[in-house]
Amino acid sequence: MLDDLHLTTQGQPLAYRREHAPLHYLFAGRLGPLTMSTTPQPGRPRCLAIRAMRCATLVLFLGPGGMPNTSAQHRLRKQPLVGVYGGTGDNTQQKAIASGVDVLFPSIAWYKPNRFMNNIVKRVRAHGIKVYPSLAVAYDGYQEKHHEFAKLHPEYWEKRKDGRLINRGTEVGLSWGHSEVRAYKAQTIARLVKTSDVDGVLLDYCRYFGQNAGYADVIVSAFRTQFGKDPHKLAPDDPQWIRFRANYVTQFVAELRSALDQIDKSLAIIACVNPDPQDCLNRAMQDWATWLDRGLISGVVTMIYERDTNNSLQQVMLANEAIQGRVPHMPLIAPYGGNLMTPAMLRDGSLKCLATGTRAVGFYRSDSLFKYHLWDTVAEVAQWSLAGLNKSRVNYLLNPDFENNLENWAVGNGHGIGTTQERAKTNMQSLRMRFPGHRSIRQLIDRGFLQGKQALEFSAWLDSSNLSPEASVSIEISTNTRNGKEAFFRIPIETSNQIGWQRVNAQVPVGDSQQLNSIVAGITASAQKGELLVDGLILNLIASKRAAKNLFRVDAPSAITTDQNRNRNLARGQIVRGSSFWDNGYGYDNAVDGDLGNANYGKGAAWHSQRPAVKQWIKIYLPTVEQIGRLRMLNASSESAYRTREYRVEVSTNDHDYTEVARGVLPDNGHTWTVVNVRPIAAKYIKFTGLTGYNRDYAIGLKEIEVYAP
Repeated sequence: MLDDLHLTTQGQPLAYRREHAPLHYLFAGRLGPLTMSTTPQPGRPRCLAIRAMRCATLVLFLGPGGMPNTSAQHRLRKQPLVGVYGGTGDNTQQKAIASGVDVLFPSIAWYKPNRFMNNIVKRVRAHGIKVYPSLAVAYDGYQEKHHEFAKLHPEYWEKRKDGRLINRGTEVGLSWGHSEVRAYKAQTIARLVKTSDVDGVLLDYCRYFGQNAGYADVIVSAFRTQFGKDPHKLAPDDPQWIRFRANYVTQFVAELRSALDQIDKSLAIIACVNPDPQDCLNRAMQDWATWLDRGLISGVVTMIYERDTNNSLQQVMLANEAIQGRVPHMPLIAPYGGNLMTPAMLRDGSLKCLATGTRAVGFYRSDSLFKYHLWDTVAEVAQWSLAGLNKSRVNYLLNPDFENNLENWAVGNGHGIGTTQERAKTNMQSLRMRFPGHRSIRQLIDRGFLQGKQALEFSAWLDSSNLSPEASVSIEISTNTRNGKEAFFRIPIETSNQIGWQRVNAQVPVGDSQQLNSIVAGITASAQKGELLVDGLILNLIASKRAAKNLFRVDAPSAITTDQNRNRNLARGQIVRGSSFWDNGYGYDNAVDGDLGNANYGKGAAWHSQRPAVKQWIKIYLPTVEQIGRLRMLNASSESAYRTREYRVEVSTNDHDYTEVARGVLPDNGHTWTVVNVRPIAAKYIKFTGLTGYNRDYAIGLKEIEVYAP
C-alpha cells in the first residue's frame, strides 16, 4: 500500500526537474537536460542525436548497471533491441525468452495490482527481459462495467460537447479535469508498480476520446474563468481549447512521475503514442512533446500499425525528429489487423525502422505472432547485426516478390497480367505478362526518402525466354521533385529466347533525395505473343553520383486520343494515393478498380477515409499526360455516414500546380452516377477531394471515379 504518498500539486502541473537528479538516476533511463553530448550542434546536425538515442535505448531497456548476462552484453554491442506487446500467458513468456526478446509490454485491462504480473516479472527477468505493463489509463470501464472508484463517483464522468456522459459503450472514462481522478489513477498505478516489481509502465490511451470529449463541467468552468470564453461556442479544434484540455493530461503524467519517484526514481514512464506529436495534440489532446520537454517520460513507443512500410519509415523519421535522441524510441509495428502478416513483410518493416537510426523495434501483438507463425522472424530480427544494417539498403518497392498477388502494383485494365506459382524465382509466386499487346506494371514511392542519397538503383529478375523475337521490354522510372520538376527514364532490356531467369539492373540520378516528391517505377513490355516472367524487384536509393545524368533520360510520353480509345476509362487500375483510409480493405485503389460491389459495407470495392468527413482526398497518377473531358463518379454504397457530399476535382501535369475542373454535390446513395463534362484539359494527376461528408463525424467515401478523353 502507498498510504504515505502525498501529491503536492495545488492544482498546478508538477515540473520534474531533471537537472537536479543524481547522476546515477540520469543513466537509469530518464536522461538529464540536453547538453553538448545530446543536442545536435551546428555542423554536426544528427549524428550525436542518433548516438545519444542509441545509448539511451540501451540504458532504458537493458538496465543501467551492466547487463544481466554475457549474451546480453554481446547483444548490447551488436544486435537491435526487440520488444513484444500483448500477452501475459506462459506461451508468450516462453517464446519471448527463446526468441531473444529484450522487452515485454504485457497488456492488462485494469491497472490495479495483480498476481500474474509478479509471476511474469519473476520468470522473464532471469533471462534479462524487462517488463513494462501496458496500461490503458483513459479507460475506467467498458460498456456498462466500471471499476469501484468510478461506481462510487459518478460525478467524475467525462462529457462530450453535446452533454453526453462518456460512461457506456466502447469508450468509458472519468474526467482528467478532476484532481481526485488523477490522484486515484496515479496512486493505483504506483501501487501496481511497487507490488509487482516491474521496471516501469507503458502509458497507453493517455489522452481524451477525441476532440469532442473533455467537456466536463470542471474543465469548461476553468476555461471560462481563465479566458472568458465558453468552450461550447468554440470549434472542438480551437487551438487554445485543445491546449487547455491537454494540460490536464500532462498534469496527470507529472503526478504519476512524482508518485513513482517516491518508490524509485529509476522507474520508467514510457509513452505509447502515434508518431506525430502535433497530430496527437490536435486529435486527442495528447501533448507528448511537452511531456518530453519537461522530462516526464523515459521513452517513447510509437504505434505504427500498417502495411505500407515506406510510410512506416516516414513515421519513424518524424518521431525521431521530435525526440532528437533525448529518450529511447521503439517503433511498434504490427502483424495484427491484417498488416505485416508474412515473414517478408515483417522483416521489411523492421529493417526500415532500424534504417532510420533507431536501434529498437517492437511487435504488436503477441497473439498475432502466434497466429501468423512469426516468432521465428522475431528471433531473426533479434539476431541482426546493427553494423550490417548500417550497410543495408532498404527496398522501397512493396510486395516485390508478388507474394500478395498484385497488391501495390498498378496494372491498368489488368489484361494479360497475373501471378503464377509455376516458375517463381525468389519466393512462392512471380508475375506473368501474357501477350499479344502492351503490358505494364507500376508502383509509386512517395514517402520515407532517407537523406543523403543522389541516385536510384532498380533491379529485377526477368525471364523473357518465351517472348516473340520482336518483343521490347523496358524499365521505366519517373521522378517528381517538390517544385514540380519531372524526369523520365527508359532503360531498354535485351531479351533472349535462350536464357531463363536473368538479373537486370539500372541506375538513374535523382538529385537530392530530400527534394523528392515521388518516384514511379516499373516494367513495360510489348510483344506479338508469348509471356514475360518478373520477380524479385528492388528499388534502392544510394549515395552515389556515378549515375549518368542523361544516359537513359527521354521525353515523357504523351497520349494520343483516337476514336478507338476515346471511351477508355483512363483511371482504371492506375496508381492512387490519398489523405487517409478507414481500414485495410477500404483503400484508395478501390476507387479505380471497377468493382461496384455492395457487400460488407463496400469492403474491397469502395474507398472510405478516416474521420472526420472534411477535406479528405485521393489522387490518381496517370502513366502519361492525357487530354480529359469527362468524369463519372459513384458514391459509397454502405450508408450516409461513409459518403461524400460536396466534392472538388482538380488536375495537374506536374503534381505542383493544380487547376479546378469540377465541383458539386454527390447524391446520398450508392447507385446514382454523377457525370460531369469538363472543358478539355491536359492532366497527369487527378485529385478528388471530398470537401464534406453527409456525417462530419464519420468518413468521406467514393466507390468509383472514371476519367475519359473529351
